Amino acid sequence: MKDQYLNRLKTLLSEYVMDEQEMADILQDYDEMYDNYKDYGMQDNEIEDKLGSPEKIIGDLTDGYIKKVQIKEQKQESKRTKIIAISPFVALVLFFVGGFGFGWWAYSWTAFLLIPMVAIISEMAGQDKHVFVALSPFIALIGFGILGFGYELWHPGWLIFLIIPVIAITTDAKGMSFLEYLTAISTFIALPIYFLYFGPQDMWVPGWLIFLMIPIIGALNETNKLRMFILEFLIIGGAVAYVYIGETYQAYDWALLAFVPIAVYGLFSTENKFFDMPREYRLLVLVLAAGYVAAGLIGNLIDYNLWGYAWLLFLLIPVYAITKETNGNERAIAITPFIAVFIFYSLGYFFGWWAFSWLAFLLIPVVAILKEA
Repeated sequence: MKDQYLNRLKTLLSEYVMDEQEMADILQDYDEMYDNYKDYGMQDNEIEDKLGSPEKIIGDLTDGYIKKVQIKEQKQESKRTKIIAISPFVALVLFFVGGFGFGWWAYSWTAFLLIPMVAIISEMAGQDKHVFVALSPFIALIGFGILGFGYELWHPGWLIFLIIPVIAITTDAKGMSFLEYLTAISTFIALPIYFLYFGPQDMWVPGWLIFLMIPIIGALNETNKLRMFILEFLIIGGAVAYVYIGETYQAYDWALLAFVPIAVYGLFSTENKFFDMPREYRLLVLVLAAGYVAAGLIGNLIDYNLWGYAWLLFLLIPVYAITKETNGNERAIAITPFIAVFIFYSLGYFFGWWAFSWLAFLLIPVVAILKEA
């Protein structure tokens, strides 16, 4: 027992910056005291109570000494501070070199994004899983700036911001099945197809059907084969009927009635995994879907295409969920990206201010800083 006691004490002492002789003297003193108490006929547990356990006495024995790990952390912190302090000067040099040397004024401003990026990399060193997620907004902003300033592709260049949620989902995909992962990113697959393929061809209608890939893939997660078949039949069948009625009679407004069966089924179903959500969420989806259709039809009446804008209504689904399920600072920070998307797309869609409206995305880091301060 004495050996165990002294070994525990030695292990704790070795964590501090201490001269070897000083450590040996402390251990010798406790070795002698242990033997003295032993000579008085005391038991090992009584001796430890008398001396104090190594964990309790280590603070007094090392008063004025510093832990080795603290020195290591201080050196690392000093190194990080120096790197972060140098980054603004490196960014400034790169900015002027790119501008004066190559005329890349449209791009060289992105050099200043090195400052927060270097800070993130320095602070999150050793947390590889999350570093790329933290860097993704800056990567997206750099790409967006190049597309916009360099090629006037503000729209649909804004789609590059979709890499932020995709990277976040992919990073945390451990534990997900491939089907669950595909379901999670299906929205971010559908959006680029909708805006890059159907948009340029002015096929907002019926191009929006591409978003049905989300419930089609999601329904595959249903474990009950019969219910899965019913879901897939209603979704795909509704899409086919919608296209047939729309193309045959040129009545895409009435063609929307083809989706009434799946809407009713989803509203009243209580057993399907796919619809495993509170009824209020299902009602919200139906109301927003109706609002989307109404906005599109109103646009047709006034001869203004609102189909390509009204999809923003569906952002209210995650906003509602965040507002309901989170509190305080987390709520404000979480809904900021949706507010930024709304402002950005509204200014771009109605006024063509794509070159300026991207500034709305700066709300995200600003709100995060203010709320965390």
